[in-house]
Amino acid sequence: MACYSSRIPYGTPVTAEALAQIGRAERALRRLGLRQVRVRHHEQVARIEIDPAEFPRLLDGELRERLVAEVRAAGYAYVTLDLQGYRTGSLNGDMTRGWQRSSSITGTKRRPASVVPRQYRCSSMPSSVGRDQS
Repeated sequence: MACYSSRIPYGTPVTAEALAQIGRAERALRRLGLRQVRVRHHEQVARIEIDPAEFPRLLDGELRERLVAEVRAAGYAYVTLDLQGYRTGSLNGDMTRGWQRSSSITGTKRRPASVVPRQYRCSSMPSSVGRDQS
């Protein structure tokens, strides 16, 4: 079971609101029938990673519109599809590419990574707050 905080880039504060937003978006995508899914949280941007084999499903205009509406309802202003598809540790690449530079997605400066506050660590949260339930 993966921890939702792994969907937040290094250096970005982990908050209960962000974890809840990620959880709402991922549950909605699973309800739409997507099996392997991650929502990477970039403030107002939801970067969706799915199995590339499921990309053709998103050509269905109705499903795509429902997906966008559901992710926006979870609290995101923008919904993007990562064309590399689902991959574990995709945010770890920031560590090797010098993640302290400006964010290429939001244009904001990133601070050095901070310790995840104790109340938001997956090991100290109820399973319904910060963890993927699938």
